[in-house]
Order: sequence, then C-alpha cells, then structure tokens
Amino acid sequence: MTALQVSTVLACVNIISNGVAGLPLKVYEKIVKSGRQSKALAVDHKLFDLLHDEPNEEMTSFTWRKTLQTHALLWGNLYCEIERSKRDASIIGLWPRNPARTRPVRLTAPATIEGTFYPTGTMVYETNEMRGDSQMSGEDSLDNKLAIRRIVLSEDMIHVPGLSLDGRMGQSTVYLTRQTIGLALATERYGAKFFANNARPAGVLEIPGTMEPQAIENLKRSWAEAHGGENQHKTGLLEAGVKYTKIGATPEEGQYLQTRTFVRSEIATMFNVPGHMVGVEGRGKSTVEQASIEFVLYCLGSWLTSWEQELKRKLMAKKGASAGRYFVKFDTRRLLYPDAETRSKFYACGRQWGFLNGDDIRDLEDMDPIGGPAGSSYWMPANMIDAQDINQIIPPGATDPNAPKPVVPKPVPPATAPKEGEPKPGMPVVPAKGKAVPPASKGKASRAEVTIDPNTDGPYVMRHGTTPYNEDNVYREWTDIDLDENGLITVAAAAALLKGKGIKWIVSTPLQRGRTTAKIVAATLDISAIEYDAGLNTWKHGFGGQTKEEAGVQVQHYIDNLSEVPPNGESLDAFIARNQAAIDKYREKRKVSGMGLVILSGSNLQSWNNGESQVEAALGGKCAIGPGGFGIIHNNEIAFLFEGDSTLTNKQGS
Repeated sequence: MTALQVSTVLACVNIISNGVAGLPLKVYEKIVKSGRQSKALAVDHKLFDLLHDEPNEEMTSFTWRKTLQTHALLWGNLYCEIERSKRDASIIGLWPRNPARTRPVRLTAPATIEGTFYPTGTMVYETNEMRGDSQMSGEDSLDNKLAIRRIVLSEDMIHVPGLSLDGRMGQSTVYLTRQTIGLALATERYGAKFFANNARPAGVLEIPGTMEPQAIENLKRSWAEAHGGENQHKTGLLEAGVKYTKIGATPEEGQYLQTRTFVRSEIATMFNVPGHMVGVEGRGKSTVEQASIEFVLYCLGSWLTSWEQELKRKLMAKKGASAGRYFVKFDTRRLLYPDAETRSKFYACGRQWGFLNGDDIRDLEDMDPIGGPAGSSYWMPANMIDAQDINQIIPPGATDPNAPKPVVPKPVPPATAPKEGEPKPGMPVVPAKGKAVPPASKGKASRAEVTIDPNTDGPYVMRHGTTPYNEDNVYREWTDIDLDENGLITVAAAAALLKGKGIKWIVSTPLQRGRTTAKIVAATLDISAIEYDAGLNTWKHGFGGQTKEEAGVQVQHYIDNLSEVPPNGESLDAFIARNQAAIDKYREKRKVSGMGLVILSGSNLQSWNNGESQVEAALGGKCAIGPGGFGIIHNNEIAFLFEGDSTLTNKQGS
C-alpha cells in the first residue's frame, strides 16, 4: 500500500481502474445475420444484470470492477470467487478476493473436493479469506497461521493475471518497479523536509580550536532555540571566530524538479498511461478523439480483452443448447466519442451510405429511438447497386460498348375512372398491348383450363417488362438494360392483378430489368424486402447487346452444341441445370414460407421442365408469354394467367 503514497502511482491506478469500471459491461448473443456472424444484446440473459449492475449484494458493478482492477494493477493478479446456488449451481454472486491472501496451487496428491474426485496436478485456488472478509493491510499474507485456509475450485474462481512468467501467476507490478517507486518516495520526502525547513539547506558551524562536549551541546541547543521554530528567518549572531558554512545542496543543484518529472514519466510508462493524463509535459494528441484512441488502444485494451476472455471462460456455458452462444464485451464507444462536429459528419455519412439509420444514430447519442419505419429504414443513393452483383451484370474484364444507358423509370400514371368500353371498377385495368387471361383458359403449352389450388400450387412466376432491346430485336442477355416506358406500364398492370393473391415474398434476377420489375411489384403489394438470386439470370451466351442478324448464327451454334461453353459465357446445359435448380428451390420455399413471386426472363420460363428446345424457341421469337406476363406453377407446369405485352411475345432476345 506504500506505493499508493506516490501521487503518480495513485493517479495511474485511478485512471485505469476508473476506465475499466466506467465502461458498460454487457452480455451479447452470437447470431448470423445476412450470412455473416453478428451479435445481439442479450438483456434477458441471467448474468446480464449481475455483470452490468450488481455482482453481489454489497457492491455495484462499478465498485466491483474498480476493486478488482486495482488488485491487478498493484498485486499483478485479480481474484473473484463465483458464488453458486445450492439448488441448481447457477451463478448468484461474484466476490472479490484479497490477492495477498489468495493464490493458485496444484494438487500434490489426488483429492475429493465437494464430492468430486480430482487427480494430482489439478489447479485449484487456496485462500484464507471468507465472504465479507476483505480487509487489506501490509500484513496480509496467505501464510497467516491464524486464518482458516480453504480450497476453491478453478471453475469457481475468476483469475486475471498481469505480467506472468508461467501463465498462471501474475507478477507484482509494485515489486518489479520498487526502485523507481522508491526514488519517487525519496524525492517527495526530500521536498517535504526541505520546505518544512523553510526551504533552507543544511549547514555547519565552524569553531576555532576545540570545545568540550558539553559546550558543543550548549551551542547546538542555543542555535536551534534562537533560529528554529518561530524564530526562523531572524538575524543570527555568532561569537568571535565561529563561522556558518552551508553544506546542503539546493533543489536546483540536485535537479529536484527534473527528477520528479522523470520519475512521473517512468511510472506512467510502467502502467502504459499516456503521459499527458498524469501531468507529464510533452507533445500530446491534437484532438480529444486521438487521445482517447491512444488510451483505449495502448492502455485499457489489453486489460479489457483479459477481462472479456476470462469472464466468458468462467461464466458462460460450455455445454448444452447455449454453449458458445453468449459472450461478454465492454462497450468502449463512450471513450472513443469524437467532438460534436466530427460526430455529425460521421452520422451524415452513415445515413447517406446506408450503414446507419435514424435509430442507430439516436442510440449512439443515448437518445430514445424514433420507432417505426422512419427510424429503422436505411437509405442508399439511387444510382448505386450491390457490389456483389457487378460480376453478374458485366463479367470481369468484359466490356459492352454497344449497351445503351439505362432508361430512367417514369412514374406510372394514376388510375382514372373507366370510360365507355373499358373494364368496370374492380376488374383489372391493363394497357392496350396487354390482356388478362382468365385462370381457366390457358396452360403453359396447351393452355388447358386449370383450377388453382392456393394450398399446393405456386409460386407465381413473372417475366420482367420490356426494354429498348425488345423493339430493336436485340439479345438482352446479361446487359444492364432497364425497362422502357411501355415496360413500366405493363409491369404496373401486372402488379395490380397480383393483388390479393396472398404473395408474401418476392425473389428476382439481379439484372437491372428484373430489379426494376421487382420494385414496382413490391411497392404495389406492400412487400418491404426483395431477394435477388443470380441463379435466376437468363442464359449467358456472350452475345448480349447484339441483334439476331449480327449474332444469330453463333447463338444457334451453341444451342445445337449444348455442352460447348461460349467465350465469356456458359453452356446451354449449364444454364438449364442452373435455372431448374433455382426454380425448384423456390417451389420448396413456397411450401415453408407461403405464396411467393419469382421474377425472371423468358428463357428461364421456357427452359424449366422442358429443356433446350424451348430455350431455342424463346430466343428465336416464340416465347410463350410476353414481357410483364405472369402465371403460376400448377401440376408441374406453368399456367399463364396474364400474357403481358402480347405484341412483343414473339420479339426475340431473352
């Protein structure tokens, strides 16, 4: 405890222990989100309140952690005994143990402890401290013969060692740095005595000749009485021949201030505390944020990691349903907060680029959430696409100089009252180029009558709307071409017909024309999430953006040679297998997740359950359904319910 009399040691211990104790300590659950490992706050976990608020009936979490961290900094070890319920062995309390009276030991002989047999070499902990007995003094020792020793099992003792030579027992920081701390104590004592003597250095009285011992004592006493205590600073009077000579060095001569500064810097270095935090002059960080990062990274970081790993190892389940699911983590965000201006820029960037929403920002500012879609929605610039879709739209190294710029979708005109000859209210309103086909009128090939079973049929399948390439008789393939105005109107009409059909989910090809189609339908059906699957992309034959006159012969060659792979493309066999697997996957999803809608291209619709002959028909201008049309899978076939833009049904390209 003597070391704490050094102001710098006291400051360093306070800074680190307050830092560890002041951070929120939370329990999290490991979860998988969007295929990646993430975490969620486990506020309902039985240890959350114990660690975050009250580890035992006598301490707050702040006091508990500050006490233990002080032990670790001064003694090199922190010990905390785990109290368990006698009924079910669950954890009900965490109690600090005096590091001077606790230590790890290994059994030198087999032993039975609490009814369990432990072999030789098992690590346990030995302590003579009982619950509530936490007095500390310089006399604390495990060798105290009067105290009752007891054994604590390793699984019931949290132990975080500091610097260790064997990984089991930490070394005392105070003992290892005793010379530096001793120098600091000596310097402070010197200063205290120097100023206690009114900042006057010591001196001697030189006397000519010799004097009797009694005369010397009388002279010393009379000098002290005349010039000590209240008489200091009075003019001194010496007898003839007596001379006063100063022998003590001044603080300047002994470099007193420089020594104190050096010692302060040395002690701060021992504890990894940034010098500016304990008053050491020198170059500090230019901003509070940089200084905080330095403190967390180089000072607190190693201690926080040690705490987290030991608490997870000793407190979290290793067996059973919850094994490995939960972990403990300090929340360091508060220490790393930048200034208000920097935070506002960070929040604005996060909001704009879609990695922060309104509720995220308010949580970082310790404010209540907005709630609802306004707070939970993420924004994204309209001209951005998913990075993972780049290679699906334009393969690496490939260019498409002939592809026109995407057409910007125009708003769908609002519905108006029907005129004479138009459908009455309640009937589907479709453009002149599209027509609604009653469900019982047309099947996939024969268009035989069908009766839809909402429990077994499905999902619905839909061809994306028209693009500028349809009119120009151009292969669309994997080009990044968007819908034209006619395509937008046709898709809107199809979306209106899909209302009330119980569609709960939408999956689409990630090609731009599929994305736009999916977004229009989703908005109409009030579905918030759209899934994109590259398995639903059309056949990649490598001639996208070219007309039939330009590339028809080459495309026909790869149709005739099913297994041959075109440059920068895939064989027709591979496409048919990929498409078949994708649609079958969503037929299975229909059984689990309810009715859904799959958006794809004409060649996908033609090839499912038919093969290369139907793909050839689709590419050659004989697609069974026009752009924007949809149907439903019924009796292992597709029953088309809406033909879409029938004037372009036979327009080639896919």
